[in-house]
Amino acid sequence: MSTAGLVCNLSRCEEVNVLRACAALGSIVSSNPANQNLVAELDGVDAVLDAMAQFPDESQVQRHCSYALGWIADGQQANQQAIVDAGGMQRIFDS
Repeated sequence: MSTAGLVCNLSRCEEVNVLRACAALGSIVSSNPANQNLVAELDGVDAVLDAMAQFPDESQVQRHCSYALGWIADGQQANQQAIVDAGGMQRIFDS
C-alpha cells in the first residue's frame, strides 16, 4: 500500500488494523525526514488522531497511535507544530 493509501485508510480501520497501520507508518517514517513530511502533508496527523478518537477506550490503539505521532514528529519542527495545532498533545494526554 502506498503512503497515501495508508494515511487515507487509517481512520477507517478496525482496531487490529489500526495497530498494524501504526506499525507500518512507523517503519515508513522512522529516520526518514522526507517520509515524515510526506505523511504530515497527506494529513497523516489527522488520520492518526481520528483513529485515536474512534477507539478512545482501547489502550493499545492509543499507545500505538501516540507512537506514530512521535515518529512523525521526531526531529521535524513543522510536524511537531502540526500535531500541537491539531490537538494532538491533548489527545495523547487524555489517552
